[in-house]
Amino acid sequence: MKKFLTITGIVVVVLISSGYGLFKYKNRGPDIDLYAYWQEQDPVPEGKTAVFIIGLSTQEDFDPIWWYNIYQHIAHNIIPWPARNFALADAGVALMDPDHDYSTVEFEPTRLVDRFGNFRNMDGVPFADHYWDPDQESLSTHRAYLEGVEARYDYVLNLPIEFYSENTDTLFYHAMVNYENFPGYDVYDVIDYPKSKWDEPHTKQFTIEGTEIHYLGVPAGPRYRPYVAQAMYEAPDSVLAN
Repeated sequence: MKKFLTITGIVVVVLISSGYGLFKYKNRGPDIDLYAYWQEQDPVPEGKTAVFIIGLSTQEDFDPIWWYNIYQHIAHNIIPWPARNFALADAGVALMDPDHDYSTVEFEPTRLVDRFGNFRNMDGVPFADHYWDPDQESLSTHRAYLEGVEARYDYVLNLPIEFYSENTDTLFYHAMVNYENFPGYDVYDVIDYPKSKWDEPHTKQFTIEGTEIHYLGVPAGPRYRPYVAQAMYEAPDSVLAN
């Protein structure tokens, strides 16, 4: 019996050690510590210098390969192994009703197709981002709004800083999540933001139990653009000036 327990203990230790080693190997970072490498660099450039600025943008037409690649990149950098194997194994298919692809009012779909026009006998699944964090370990904008209401604040203000112009993320996707079940918000409402208003921040206001909620919009237009441009100029200039 003693021999059996000893062998069992050795096997358990070997399995745990091997599993931990495999976990560390699968989730290893780059061969070089890029942040440390950046810190050790001489901030004073020598010789002829230039500034190369890039930005992330999507194509005008939907490109499934582009979206697949960017999702793979995000998954491999954020979700650790082996959890990402399960996340990437999702075979779900986004479906739409080809007869109502531009509908702005709620409707009952009669047939569903995938992005290539193939018919699938599947039920549509609503947006469910608010179920992905049942323990509320992260603070979403939507929950921050509601906590402000619960705390009886007079005002709750939202000023996005990641974008310099409104886009499909801020106008559609973020709004769907941030204002879910807000009185006066309907995901099927037409967004009143024509091209003639693109030089103005797109704002939203809601009142819930006496608390005024204001979405102040991104810093678009001549009122804010000079400061954004100046900041983008001063960032590389602070390096080149040395």
